[in-house]
Amino acid sequence: MCLFLEENKRTVKIAKDDIVCYKVMLRIIYSDGTVVFATPFQDDIVEKEILQGEKPYVAKVPGVGDDRVDISTDEFPLIYSYRHGGWGNSIGRGAIHTFTSQKSAKSQAAWFRFITSTSKGDTARAYVIFKCIIPKGTQYFQGKCDCERNSFASRQIIFKEILN
Repeated sequence: MCLFLEENKRTVKIAKDDIVCYKVMLRIIYSDGTVVFATPFQDDIVEKEILQGEKPYVAKVPGVGDDRVDISTDEFPLIYSYRHGGWGNSIGRGAIHTFTSQKSAKSQAAWFRFITSTSKGDTARAYVIFKCIIPKGTQYFQGKCDCERNSFASRQIIFKEILN
């Protein structure tokens, strides 16, 4: 998922207060009953302590591809690129992508279900939504995702509760 920014809104913001956001996650249930949660597309398995809000989920430092420009800072490493075809400027890897509303997150989860398989071999998969916060003092961007839904790209989030 990419966050697309308007040309005049490419400056990183700092959260003045906690910001409520919604994260779509992939719940994977293995045939032995083991349940894990992963990020869509990147398949980053998120630790239980992070899902329970005991510690923040922090964006991982990405690799830099040939068609991307690295605008990393020590505090917020991310990939920033220009996408052709009218999409504009985007942030892909290196940031935690979330939505501004539960409705937008539900719509995105439905889109994920449409474009991906819900089973792989000996697993069952389902997209679920977590209510989270972008903690006060965290760097973030605000824009729209691939499907034109209002969303954030932030350095970190804290999971609060699973909604479905």
